[in-house]
Amino acid sequence: MLFVTVVMIWRLLHLEKLTEHKKKSQLLTLSLESLIAPKSQQNHLVVELKKIVKNYRVVFPTPAALVTSADEQGKPNIATAGEVYMLSLHPLIVAVGFRPATYTNELIHATWEFVVNLPKREILEQVDFCGCVSGKSVDKFTETGLTPLPAKYVKPPLVKECPVNIECKVLDVIHYPYMDRDVFAGETLAVHLDEEIIGEDGFADLTKFNAIAFASNSYFQLTGVLERSHFSIRKKMNDRLI
Repeated sequence: MLFVTVVMIWRLLHLEKLTEHKKKSQLLTLSLESLIAPKSQQNHLVVELKKIVKNYRVVFPTPAALVTSADEQGKPNIATAGEVYMLSLHPLIVAVGFRPATYTNELIHATWEFVVNLPKREILEQVDFCGCVSGKSVDKFTETGLTPLPAKYVKPPLVKECPVNIECKVLDVIHYPYMDRDVFAGETLAVHLDEEIIGEDGFADLTKFNAIAFASNSYFQLTGVLERSHFSIRKKMNDRLI
């Protein structure tokens, strides 16, 4: 009986080794095949892992911002923009992008000033509307009921209903023949925050208002904080102290 048990254990171990050896051989064969396969077949292997889709706003999410501008007489306009981004922190340079055919492009070129207003969910319908019609034919403040407030340093107004307002003076207009829009690089002259959204660190606390993000032709709401920046380093330092 003992002899039979030993034989059975030996067979199981031997079978396990054979199976493991077979798996390694298959992996080696697959690796060699991928190395010596024609380039077209190698590309096919990549395509199986990733799907190539048509071009669209591929860097997302971005703010769904309301950008205010004004003509030389001071008449204001509002435009919805997804192309709002930081170019520099010191000095603080904020950029917006608009196609040459747009009214906002025309106005910013005329005055070299704009204000970036970051809206909240409660005015989402107005945000969408301002991106659907041209200010050449529609007074968007009148149509939406949004409230213009005087800015401190620039002619375009702030939007009262937006908790964050950033006054900017254009330093440069970036345009190359391969670009479909002008990028206006604006020096930040003033940042206005509604008092109720200011966090303990003095910055805007996005958990205190329903900030809107734009991606894949849709609006999204930011729902909460995952972690504070540099949390991974702080965790490692704390672990070393334990």
